[in-house]
Amino acid sequence: MKTVVISIRTSSGNRYFNKFGKKKRITTAWSLAGAEMFLEGHHKLNSVVESLTTQGKNFEIFEVVELRKYESAPALNSNN
Repeated sequence: MKTVVISIRTSSGNRYFNKFGKKKRITTAWSLAGAEMFLEGHHKLNSVVESLTTQGKNFEIFEVVELRKYESAPALNSNN
């Protein structure tokens, strides 16, 4: 399964969806660290997308991936 976040376009730039606050107001995060992450196709993601669409928000869904750097050889110990 893919992990995704929602990026919302605001007057002050793009922000990441965090949660709905009081009276269904949207709270956002500046970075991925504060973003709510969803599993693609999960009912909670679908519910949030439906609410954002109903509110007329302009948003995109992005996949979150982990990049790993593989070394071709282990680091050499300088003491040997």
